[in-house]
Amino acid sequence: MKAFLASLDPTPARIVTALAAMVALCLAGAVPLARFVFARAAMEASMQAEAKLAATVVSQLASQNPELWTFEEARIRGLLTMLAASAEPAWRRVRDRHDALVAEQPAELVPPLLSVSAPIYDSGVVVGRVELGRSQRPLIVDAGLTAIPAAGLGGMAFAVLRLLPLRLLRRATALLRAIGDCSPDPIVVRDVEGRLLFANPAALALIGATPAQGGGRDDLAWPPDPAQAAVARANDRRIIATGQAEVVEEAIVTAALGPRLFRSAKAPLRMDGGAVLGVIAMSSDVTQIKAAEAALQASEQRMRRIFDASPLGIVVLAGADRRIQQANPAFCRMLGDSAADLLGRAMRDLLHPDHAAREDPAGLQELCLVTKAGRTLWLRMSCSVFGETQGDTPLILAVTEDITGQRDLEAALRQAQRLEAVGKLTGGVAHDFNNLLSVITLNAEMLAEDGDAAVARAGSEIGAAAERGADMIRRLLAFARQQKLRAEPVELNTVLLDPAGLLRRTLGEAIRIETSFAPGLWIIRADPSQVQDAVLNLAINARDAMPNGGTLTIATANLTLDAAAAAASDVLPGDYVALSVIDTGDGMAPDVLEHALEPFFTTKPPGAGNGLGLSTIYGFARQSGGTLTICSAPGRGTQVRLLLPRAQETDASAGPKPGLRPVIPGQGHILVVDDDAALRQALVRQIISLGYQASAAGDGPTALALLRSGQRFDLLFTDEVMPGGMSGSELAEAAGALQPGIKVLFTTGFAKPVTEDVSRQILHKPYGRVGLSAAIHAAMAA
Repeated sequence: MKAFLASLDPTPARIVTALAAMVALCLAGAVPLARFVFARAAMEASMQAEAKLAATVVSQLASQNPELWTFEEARIRGLLTMLAASAEPAWRRVRDRHDALVAEQPAELVPPLLSVSAPIYDSGVVVGRVELGRSQRPLIVDAGLTAIPAAGLGGMAFAVLRLLPLRLLRRATALLRAIGDCSPDPIVVRDVEGRLLFANPAALALIGATPAQGGGRDDLAWPPDPAQAAVARANDRRIIATGQAEVVEEAIVTAALGPRLFRSAKAPLRMDGGAVLGVIAMSSDVTQIKAAEAALQASEQRMRRIFDASPLGIVVLAGADRRIQQANPAFCRMLGDSAADLLGRAMRDLLHPDHAAREDPAGLQELCLVTKAGRTLWLRMSCSVFGETQGDTPLILAVTEDITGQRDLEAALRQAQRLEAVGKLTGGVAHDFNNLLSVITLNAEMLAEDGDAAVARAGSEIGAAAERGADMIRRLLAFARQQKLRAEPVELNTVLLDPAGLLRRTLGEAIRIETSFAPGLWIIRADPSQVQDAVLNLAINARDAMPNGGTLTIATANLTLDAAAAAASDVLPGDYVALSVIDTGDGMAPDVLEHALEPFFTTKPPGAGNGLGLSTIYGFARQSGGTLTICSAPGRGTQVRLLLPRAQETDASAGPKPGLRPVIPGQGHILVVDDDAALRQALVRQIISLGYQASAAGDGPTALALLRSGQRFDLLFTDEVMPGGMSGSELAEAAGALQPGIKVLFTTGFAKPVTEDVSRQILHKPYGRVGLSAAIHAAMAA
């Protein structure tokens, strides 16, 4: 090296002095600093990897409930000990999401300390963190130990070379080699041809050479890896050409350690004249650091993919007003907006004006938002606080789920349950009213046949009032889905022709009626009279909602419901025919719409309606296997849609309608059994007036006593449901055993059949004289 330097400059003493000064400064300052920086980065990467590994393992024992962590303290402490990646002293701690200490592996450490942490997840929610700390004192001591000989030897080299003549250059070279021997990192000097001029032992060990073999050797050609060698030589040539120092990363296959990655600080080597003689390089092995960085980057990419691909909405909030910092695609789709438009917006700006969020965003809550299109959106939001903060306010991770459909289904279920409860109550009340109406009707018909005109007129008026009461009971039973329907195949477009024509004449000129009957409409199975009544009722409601006139539209359409749509409408999947009645009236407020299907609920003034219209239609639709839905808003009119199931039959013709029947007198002894005394007395009078003999009993045991008394009866006329522990069916069976051949006629105030035996003859209450005589005659003739 002495000959090389002497050949390049006539004043080698100055050259040696400059080189000595550079080496001294480099060794005294850069070497210890680089040693400490690289060692600290390696320690931090190792600690971060260990903390993440510990967090992954501890997450198997973690829980979102902090009270459960105490049961796992010993196991967590054992895991921390087993997962220790280094024998160096360190303390390890596990904290829950409230920053409470769960488990700790203590250690006595000398400051300054280096600490890292890694979050613990449970089902995607941060529930705690793992903390790891080590002392940096060994790094500082190591760097200091490196700096002391470097500074001392550098100073000595500078002083010696500054004073010694050129003949002492060989001894100075030996001294520089001694300085290089103190550095654990490779230090090399190469000339412009790439030949090795100087290499410390750490560098020679990497290239598999001894100090005697180092001079003049091209270390980058060993072992022969053309691609890596070409990259390194290109870096040297660029530095020589530009004369600028650089920090580069080079992958080199070393003899001692195999493939390694080095971060090298390279600078041009200049003489007094400014000519670049070669390159001096100080390198540090960063293989482990880069591996840790790559693992961290892969983890971040993996989390980004999870963030972007999650079907749940994920949003990061920051600041006191909870402004959106990040939003994944699922959250953007829920709001119908882009991420760019959502970023920076406060969550309170997205809330529905009628709903407010809790002040504390942590935990689980349900929020009502308004989408970009104006649609109401319900979200279930689970919030957790990040460890990192922005200013004084921590970041919040919110995971959201669209529960709008779920809430709609729950509301529909609550409505259906409420209507079902009212329907059951209505059916029970209707039974008692049927008994009362039967008494009134039978007695009114007897009065109507009185010779006194005034009495007959009063009887007729009472009978008409009873018939109106019976009609109201039928409407109540229709709502309760207990009405007897005469279902038959119906072509809906044909059935609607008569009501549509009638409406044009009765609703008035201020209301324009439009029809939209779908061609090829499927046949339904329903009671045609109920369909017509439904249309008339809906049209009258629409007229009342349009006092200043408007448009009424009656439309039909075929509709096929899949499983999801059928569940939303609370019907079975399949084919349906939709009958829609649409008006352009005032519409309904939400509180009115909520109760619209309840019986006796009306917004009309007293005397203008009894509140049974919509409830009756709803009961008819449900009893027919369909449903009724209402869509309305103030100022937007109302659409009532009736869904009726498609019939299997293709014949839509109806059978002949029965004509009026006369009163049929007869003979025989009839045993009347009913627990209602007033009805029992009225029945006895009517039966006697028809020419029969009649005996009466208030319950089953009393009737059995009469049957055992020796009296012969031709017909047992009994109520089905009675007190006393014996039903009408049980009484009929006992009567057949006591008097074989006795005929039986059942009666009931309940609309639903009390027995599955369709051969039994049943007279439903309320009934009049004509119906009673016909039923008795049919039973006696059976």
